[in-house]
Amino acid sequence: KVPIVKFEITVDGNKIDGDVSCYNELALHNSQLLRRYCSWTKDQMLSKLGLFIKRWAKECDICDASKGSLSSYAYMILLIHFLQRLKPHPLLPVLQEMGEKKEILVEGWDVYFCDESPKRHWSKCTLSIGDLFLQFLEYFAKFEWENQ
Repeated sequence: KVPIVKFEITVDGNKIDGDVSCYNELALHNSQLLRRYCSWTKDQMLSKLGLFIKRWAKECDICDASKGSLSSYAYMILLIHFLQRLKPHPLLPVLQEMGEKKEILVEGWDVYFCDESPKRHWSKCTLSIGDLFLQFLEYFAKFEWENQ
């Protein structure tokens, strides 16, 4: 456990929750990874879909790790996993498997990922946020948790 400072700000009339972690180098690498994944989707699709899923999960009261449910970060990781396996056209690559692999250890975890800029028009996926959200729900409703 690391100290977390939670806050809420209002931007253009929308309330945004956030938190700041101190002395957590692993979280810094995780944030950089999320930022790089966001750069791989057109029109900020990952950011928009991620915010939608976070709001949906909060409305359903299933987005609070302190109460035993998943954290908003966990939902983002699930979303990235889903978008990497989207058929017939993945929306995201697996950045940990791209480029020249080199081990970068932080607190015992390998945090390497390919930090290259995205390839223009990488994905051929043209689904809307609504369609992606429904497929996200269906994907994890049928997910074989014991085997994967």
